[in-house]
Parts: sequence; C-alpha cells; structure tokens
Amino acid sequence: CYPFSLGNDTTICIGDYLNISAGEPSDAVSWYSRSAGLLSASGNNLSRQIMQNDTIIAEVTKPFACTVYDTLIVHVSFPPAPSLADTSICRGEQLSLTVSVPVSAVNWYNSSILSSIDPEGYISTIYERDTIIAEVFNEFNCVWYDTIIGDVLALPQFSIGNDTAICHQQNLMLELTGSWNNINWLSETETLRDDTSR
Repeated sequence: CYPFSLGNDTTICIGDYLNISAGEPSDAVSWYSRSAGLLSASGNNLSRQIMQNDTIIAEVTKPFACTVYDTLIVHVSFPPAPSLADTSICRGEQLSLTVSVPVSAVNWYNSSILSSIDPEGYISTIYERDTIIAEVFNEFNCVWYDTIIGDVLALPQFSIGNDTAICHQQNLMLELTGSWNNINWLSETETLRDDTSR
C-alpha cells in the first residue's frame, strides 16, 4: 500500500475554509478531526471551516483492502484588531492616524476610495466630515477592518464691529464678547498680540 500526503501543515485565517483531497476516485476515504471526530465517511475531498487549531486525519482504503493514513495540522491565525477612535478637528487641519497593533499591510480608505497604502499611518487634510477605513492584514493575509469618523468642528462666529476711522495716534478699543479659550489679535502693521479679551 503506497503512502499519500495531505501536504505540509498549514496556517489559515480563522473562519476560512480548508479544502483538501486524498486518494483516487476508486478509494474509500474517511475524514476525521482531532477536535470533532468523524467528519465524513465518503468522498475524496474535504471542505471544512476552521475555527480553532486542529488536526485533520484522512483514512484511505484501497480496493484491495489496504488502508493508509495521513494527518494535516492546521493552525488558526487571528487577524490584527486595531482600535481607532472617532475624533473632531478644525476644518483644514491634518488628521493623523496610526494602527496600534503589528500588521503586515494597511490599506486606508477615504469615503470608500483607496487613498493610501501605508503600514506606518495615514495623514489627510480634513475639510468636511468623513469616514476613514483601515483595512489591515497580518503575515498570513488575514484581514480586519476598523473605521473612524473625522468630524469637522464648526468655525467660531464672532464680530468686532464695523470698520471705523480714528485720528492719528488715537487709541482704538476693540472688545470681543462671548466665551473663548484663546484670542489672538494681529494687524497688518504690528506683531501678534495675545490677549484673552481685548
């Protein structure tokens, strides 16, 4: 009875299907799993969804009642699972994102359009609310997705009054009403003045 081979032990992504075959059409083939026992008592082909590490065993019986066996060890690989948090930034600012877990490749999508292939990160200038999608792969090409919503903060609405005319060397008092974290004053002729109110 000649031996056969199911091939080298393998690693596949969790949830993927393992497709293997053994023997000739005239052979009687039974398939077993170390975790689940008998899988199939007929057929040269096996297709099985893999959810955990397992060992697949093929029992091949030739027409002259000679039986041979082979095993295939299957390791499960889990995709990387990054965690991106939604954020809000000012219009025209740059949104910078990085993936916090080891990956082999990252595709970044902006509004469902591929915009960058960079495992180091993603940088984009944001002008309106958008959804950024990270498509990440590990060394076995297992894929996972995460999304982030980049919200654009509304620009502050304010007024310092109407244009005015004053005499030479006369002081002009301008005041901004409302509650502001920071106010910077500047003119065409003077350097920036930092003040909280006026």
